[in-house]
Amino acid sequence: LIQLKNRDQQFEKLFQQEREEFERKEKEKRKLRHHIRRELIAKEKESMEFYQNALNEKYRVSMKGRAQLDAALKLEDEDKKQRELEIQKILARNKERALQLQEHKMDMKREEEERKLEGAEKVAMAKEDQLSALVEKSHAAALKAAKELANKLKKQELEDQMNAAS
Repeated sequence: LIQLKNRDQQFEKLFQQEREEFERKEKEKRKLRHHIRRELIAKEKESMEFYQNALNEKYRVSMKGRAQLDAALKLEDEDKKQRELEIQKILARNKERALQLQEHKMDMKREEEERKLEGAEKVAMAKEDQLSALVEKSHAAALKAAKELANKLKKQELEDQMNAAS
């Protein structure tokens, strides 16, 4: 029994030692992994910085070229705008002259139309006066004819009555 107990203790001691050894090795592995990971991260960071610097340089060079191109395009645009403004001024002057000429022609035409209209109004008023006089004459003639007809009818009735009485 004592031997069994001793063996158990020895076994436990051995197990404990192996466990400690395993934990120590695992700890060393973790430290080594951590150290390797840090080195990889540092190397990656270094390569990223190098890549970033290269990109920045490329960007700087392209931006410088772009700025030169933009400046050239801007000068060209300003030149084009200036030419367009000059053309617009010329067109505006020509348009103004054409409008003035057209307005003058319209005024002349309007005056001619007004003279024609005034003449037509005078003619229409004279015809209206003639028509009024004709209407009055025909009305008077119609009244006279109606009276004469009424008188003839009365005479005829009287004659008919006299003939009937005789």
